[in-house]
This record gives sequence, C-alpha cells and structure tokens, in this order.
Amino acid sequence: MHERSLAQALLNQIAEIANAHPASKVVVIRISIGLFSGVEPELFRMALETMVPDSPYHDAKIEMGVVEIEAHCPQCDHRFPVKAFSFTCPRCGGQDTSVVQGEDLVLESLVLEEEASCPTTT
Repeated sequence: MHERSLAQALLNQIAEIANAHPASKVVVIRISIGLFSGVEPELFRMALETMVPDSPYHDAKIEMGVVEIEAHCPQCDHRFPVKAFSFTCPRCGGQDTSVVQGEDLVLESLVLEEEASCPTTT
C-alpha cells in the first residue's frame, strides 16, 4: 500500500525532528496533501491512524489539509484553479500551463510541548 509507506516515511521524518528536541512531546502533526500528489488523502489518514498508536506520537492530534490544484499560464501570466483536471487557461485558452500548487505531500509543522520534569526530592 503506497500510502502506508508514505506514512512510515512521515513518521521517520517526525522522529528526526523530535529527537532533536528530546525534552519535548509531539502534540500536533500538521500535514497537507495536494490533490495532484498521487496520494489518496483518506487512505493516507487511515494508514497514519493505524501506525501512530504504536509510535511515540500516539497522543498527537493529526491535522490534515487538502491542497487544491492551481496552474499558471505563461502566455497571459494567469494563475488559476484547475477544475475537473482541465489545465487549459480559462483566460486565454493557452495549453502550455504548469502546475504551481497541489502536487506535494508536506509535513507543514509539528507542535511540540515541553514535557514537565519530575521534581526531585532531597
């Protein structure tokens, strides 16, 4: 399952960041998934939800956003939302457009909370 391997890669990325902040706990994981990324958002969410409980981030809240597809037409310098996978420029009819948004799976941010240390008694 493609989404499961991507979820594992994301958890590995989170582990690298969390290990750089050892006194912190991951409380929120924010992800964005582009509609043109090749990742099915619901399958990715399900993969994460099955993997996170067995990870150090089992208490973290997962916030996932979907990024719409946008393209740019160099002919008339128009940026436009792509509807029904039609990449033709709605302003000039240009066909030589390029995708400028919506192709990525991104770990947008992590919210880390400093874990309280246990008081020592002397």
